[in-house]
Amino acid sequence: MLNKTILPSSFLAPINYYSILFNVPNCIIDINEFYIKQTLRSRYDVYASNGKLNLSIPRIRKNSSKTLMKDIQICYSEPWQKIHWKTIISCYNSSPFFDFYRDKFEEIFQRKDKYLLDLNNHSLLLIKSILKINNNINFSEKFQNDPKDIDFMTMKDWQRAGVETGSVAPLELKDINEEDYETYNNDWNARGEIAK
Repeated sequence: MLNKTILPSSFLAPINYYSILFNVPNCIIDINEFYIKQTLRSRYDVYASNGKLNLSIPRIRKNSSKTLMKDIQICYSEPWQKIHWKTIISCYNSSPFFDFYRDKFEEIFQRKDKYLLDLNNHSLLLIKSILKINNNINFSEKFQNDPKDIDFMTMKDWQRAGVETGSVAPLELKDINEEDYETYNNDWNARGEIAK
């Protein structure tokens, strides 16, 4: 049996995420994993004239940190959609082709989805149609934890595949030992270099 390729749910993921979807048929998006804070599940980057900006979709906080991804709800107590959309316009309004895609992206920021997963899926379908990705994408029915799978839920497989994004640790970590990997696997946003 072929190994499965497993990805986390993501909102406007880095281009490498879509490269995997384009090149690997039948990827599985694991919606039954525990939500991991400060990851590409609810964060994305835009590039402004002064550098990269990290934007985050607010969520309704639960008492427990053990909430399944499919159960994470979006918080609308602040006008985050309006702020994010204005930021995107400020960053990309003068970019080539922005006018062509503007209305499609604006629709995403006008949605009032209850669950983060629904918003992420709408952004995924939009990017998939723009990039003409025809591969099937499946959603997990249970938590995916087969060690033979290519699991992009952890940092190790992003680095094994040669992927470097703002949402995973830098490639300098690829040569560190297993114990150190475990330390960094808990936080996909580890961007610093390991002290030499």
